[in-house]
Amino acid sequence: MQPANDLIRFFLDNRRFNHTLLALIAIFGIYSFMALPKSKFPVMDMEMVVVSGGYRGAGNELLDTLAVQSIEEGITSVSGVKTVRSMVKDGSFSIVAELE
Repeated sequence: MQPANDLIRFFLDNRRFNHTLLALIAIFGIYSFMALPKSKFPVMDMEMVVVSGGYRGAGNELLDTLAVQSIEEGITSVSGVKTVRSMVKDGSFSIVAELE
């Protein structure tokens, strides 16, 4: 008999061993998951933030007045923002904020 067939035959003949092995793997997996370090607010180094949106049917000037300017004001009021650039085109906008 080939080694692969012997291995298959072993697992087919020893169902208790299979169940025990499965339980041990599951317990080890749960333990490993619980032991992983977790952080509520992980440290992330971001250099820029992009805000995108749109309003179908709105003109560029209206979209700039209603959405972009107020979002830009909110972004610039946050400390640590170096530059804010925005673009309005065909009813959609993108705002890119570069952080310090």
